Amino acid sequence: MEKTSKVYISKILIFLFLFFIFSNSHYSNTGNEKAGLKLIKIAEKLYSTHSFQRAIETYAEALTHIRTKKNLARLYLGLSKSYYALGLITNTKEILRKMINLNFKQKFNKNEFPREYLKLLENTTPDIIPQKNPEIIKDPKKDILKTKKNVIEVKGEKKKKKKFPILIVAGGLVIIAILAAVLSKKKSADSTSSKFTLNVNVGDGINGNPSSGSVSYNEGASVNYSYTLQDGFQNLIVQLDGVNIADSGTITMDSNHSLSATAGLVDGSKV
Repeated sequence: MEKTSKVYISKILIFLFLFFIFSNSHYSNTGNEKAGLKLIKIAEKLYSTHSFQRAIETYAEALTHIRTKKNLARLYLGLSKSYYALGLITNTKEILRKMINLNFKQKFNKNEFPREYLKLLENTTPDIIPQKNPEIIKDPKKDILKTKKNVIEVKGEKKKKKKFPILIVAGGLVIIAILAAVLSKKKSADSTSSKFTLNVNVGDGINGNPSSGSVSYNEGASVNYSYTLQDGFQNLIVQLDGVNIADSGTITMDSNHSLSATAGLVDGSKV
C-alpha cells in the first residue's frame, strides 16, 4: 500500500511539472503577440505624425513578436505605407507582395491611400517561390533606410524560434531526481535493514504470548511477552537465551533470541 502511494504521488508531481511547462510556453506566446500589437499601434501613431522612418523601425521590431495572419497583414500594410511615404517604391512593392502572400483578406478604406499606392497594390502579384526575409539597414550618413545589394529584407521577419524553457526543465528534472533518490534510498533502507528471529517454546499449563514458533523482526524491534500459570501447575520459569527473566516484559531484537516458558505440575513433576 505504501509503495503504491509513493508511485501515485510521483506521477502527480510529474504531471504537474509537465502541465506547468506547457502552460508557461502558451503564456509566453500570447504575451509576445500582445507586445507586437502594442508596437504596431505605436508605429501607426508615428506614421500619422509623419515620423515615417521611426514607424518603419517600430514595425520591424513588431515583426519579432507577431505570428497571426491578421496582425501580420495589418503590420505589412502599415510598413508598406511608411516605405511609400519615404519614396522607397521597391521596398513598398516587396512588403505588399508579402502581405498578399499571406492570403488574408485585408479590409481598408481606399480613400485613405494615395492613388499611386493603390496602383502598386493592384499590380502586385504573390510570389511563386517564397523570397528571403528582408533586413532593414539604416544609412548613418543620410539617416534614411536603404536596401543592401538590392535585396529587400525586413529585420526580424524571420520566425523567431520558440525558446525552450531550459531553466524550468532543469529545475523540474532536479526535483524529480531528488524525489526519486529519496524514494530509492528509503526503499533500499527498508530492504537492507537487518532482521532477527525470535524462537519461542511454551510448555503445557501456561497461558500467554507470544505462543510457540519462530517469528522474524526488524533490528531494534520491541516484542512484549507475558505468561501465567494454568490451574494445577506451579513453578513458572521464563528464560531468554537460557537466562531466567521476569514472567512478563519486553525483548529488544538486537540479535537472534530464544524465549522459553516452562512449568511443573502441582504434584511436583515438570512439564
